[in-house]
Amino acid sequence: MKTFAFYNAKGGVGKTSSAINVAYILAALFNKRTLLVDLDPQSNATDFYGCYDDSGTRLSMEDLLVGSVERSHGVATPVTPADVICNTAYERLDVIPAHLSLGRAEKNLLKETVTPQQFKLANQLRLIRDDYDYCILDCSPSLESLVNVNGLAVADAVFVPLKCDKWASRGLDASLTVINTVSTYNYNLRFGGCFYVQWEERKINRFTFEQLQKTLGDKMLDVKIRKNKSVEEITYCEEPLLIYDPKGTATQDYIELTQQIMKIMG
Repeated sequence: MKTFAFYNAKGGVGKTSSAINVAYILAALFNKRTLLVDLDPQSNATDFYGCYDDSGTRLSMEDLLVGSVERSHGVATPVTPADVICNTAYERLDVIPAHLSLGRAEKNLLKETVTPQQFKLANQLRLIRDDYDYCILDCSPSLESLVNVNGLAVADAVFVPLKCDKWASRGLDASLTVINTVSTYNYNLRFGGCFYVQWEERKINRFTFEQLQKTLGDKMLDVKIRKNKSVEEITYCEEPLLIYDPKGTATQDYIELTQQIMKIMG
């Protein structure tokens, strides 16, 4: 199972849009068994694929990270990925859901002193590494999230989406700092590259792209997700771009991005 994350310490840059669309493209267009892992308490990827549980009774990422759940009479029952995975309406695409309660996992992880807290998710995903071709981690916009660290600790590569604004490089710098730190104990982790979302062919955007390309070289991916109203509209109809707008510019861009990621992952 090849595992990669979409991560940026800055919010609102298209991490979840990228995760949900690349996941579906891998499963539907390239016939890859794909697992989408939601590491964001906002749970947008979970909700998009119909796996969000308003009641909070369904087991979720929080339970998987803690590794157990209390049943009747205070007895703790182990939790494994099989207990948590949600099958979507689409072939070859499953989700490990998040819930708003995921924020509590931080405190519970810090209480655990026997197993290193940053490897909780890695230990769980190891149990299903032969069940999927790709695992995609949708991280939250946070610099200090132990849940994100768990994601990066199991990832082989990280891809950073960027928006065309003056704060793009600041978010990238902060993200690279976190990636470099985690790579000191996850030796497989590498920076796969970054790419622009909501791209418009404007002089200032082209200038920003060229400046980052000078700094990052081939880590500044040439693919750009063009601005398209369909990207926002699918959050309401809850259909991946490949279904909702198969010939749209953003859809074609995400197909190209998926191909580049597959090539980089090897």
